[in-house]
Amino acid sequence: MSGRSAMGWVIKFYVADPINHKVVDQSIGIASTGFGGLFFVAQHDGVYTMHFDNSVGDPFNKTVSLSYRITQSVFGIPVEHLLLCMLITTVVLILVVVVIMWMERSKATLHTLKSKP
Repeated sequence: MSGRSAMGWVIKFYVADPINHKVVDQSIGIASTGFGGLFFVAQHDGVYTMHFDNSVGDPFNKTVSLSYRITQSVFGIPVEHLLLCMLITTVVLILVVVVIMWMERSKATLHTLKSKP
């Protein structure tokens, strides 16, 4: 195992859509125990194919581990992201209302204290 560079561990990876266009392309390859998540929206109905190419790097057996999930999207945005945005917006609105109410209450209290003889 000594003497092998990271390039020796490279495996090219890409995803092709039903009309054989690359929708995800790691043409420089991946060489690690994991890499950042890849994201794409399926634009066409049909079969999407994942391709792993071991022709780059050293010619020894390499193990590929794959995990993925399929999510629903609205206008190309995953539902989880929309729900998170809605939650953040709701929390911000609640905080704005609380601050406005607190400021009004402070003004009323200050006004009451000023009007007392």
